[in-house]
Amino acid sequence: MDDLGVQWNAHPTDQRLRNLTIEWIKGKLEPVVGHVTPRFLASTDVGVTYTERVYEDSDLETKVAMVKYVTLAIYLDDLIDKDATAAKKAQTFMFDTLSARPIDFDYLEQYRQASLHLSSLMSDPLAGNMLLHSCTTFIEGCVLEHRNVHASGAFFGLCNAGSELEKDHVDEQLAARGFSVPRPLGTDWTVHRSLSAHSWPTWLRQKSAVAEIFAITSFRGPGGIDIPIHLWVAVLPEMRTIIMYINDMLSLAKELLADDVASYIPVITGERRQIGAPGSAPDGGWCLRDTIEEVYMQILSTGGRINRLLRPAPEVRYGDGSVRSAAQLVSMLKSDATDELMKALCLTLWETHQKGYFLWHLYSPRYRMHELFDWVTSGSEGAEWITLHFQQNKRRMPCVPL
Repeated sequence: MDDLGVQWNAHPTDQRLRNLTIEWIKGKLEPVVGHVTPRFLASTDVGVTYTERVYEDSDLETKVAMVKYVTLAIYLDDLIDKDATAAKKAQTFMFDTLSARPIDFDYLEQYRQASLHLSSLMSDPLAGNMLLHSCTTFIEGCVLEHRNVHASGAFFGLCNAGSELEKDHVDEQLAARGFSVPRPLGTDWTVHRSLSAHSWPTWLRQKSAVAEIFAITSFRGPGGIDIPIHLWVAVLPEMRTIIMYINDMLSLAKELLADDVASYIPVITGERRQIGAPGSAPDGGWCLRDTIEEVYMQILSTGGRINRLLRPAPEVRYGDGSVRSAAQLVSMLKSDATDELMKALCLTLWETHQKGYFLWHLYSPRYRMHELFDWVTSGSEGAEWITLHFQQNKRRMPCVPL
């Protein structure tokens, strides 16, 4: 954690944001969807604490839009996973969004509207379009994961290695007789041993990670200042990678505790174990420890590359012997909007995002880290504030599972 450069600051509480979130639920959402469920309020608590932590330096308009988006995304992720009707409606989300017609499923329609609004906040239309594309891709990833779970993990299925070797032997005999057959490469792990391509788990992981949404939105700075797209777009793939890998690492506890073997780290571990990749297990094979170490090193190396690529001139980044804050940089930009100042603000906003993202995972009850480490509290300050507000106002919650 020290390697990630995390500062152990208290959770930043934004009371205005929390009040506006309650107004949104009562005044805008419930007239459309009816009384929200406890599960939705739990998703809202996640959305609020996530936004407070990760977008601490952003303006209120951005924060409000992010709370709506994150809340609906988390709720739909769980809903599509468990509800066949929601999964079926979500299959045509991209088509419905592009055709600009209302979606006949209230929460998906609310998600569409929240995605459009969030995208519209970006002053560069290309950045807004990229953000909206990631919003639609997220729903597609949720549907793919739903199908995988309900098809008994068929998408991630690994073939029996012995059976695959027999097929290879038959192909070699046919090739020796002059037939044209596909010949697997000795270094091609998955085509040689598995039903899925080597890049499949990562490809699906990218669809459902919303990493690009979180990264792009970071660059709408305080006061509505947008960082020019040319300063960060080439770094976006690296940002997506580190966001996904931090999530994979810090989600592992809750996934193992819930016996979830279809997430990224267990899938990669199982695949490499099956193909005989060498590792640190007692039998010399690959094990969970090896995948965790690989992901950890990816986080460190990717983080270093991002910081170098965004690094501004030292005289711009530092003032009076310390790193200039986002507020200081915004003040300077109002009189002198140079690329170096924009780069300095870009890096500062990204560092706030990275540190907040890590700490939010660590302290959020959703990720169950407190069950593994006694030094982790059971939740950040106000982790269930929205839920408690509705309970204290004696709202009779609907008795439905979702």
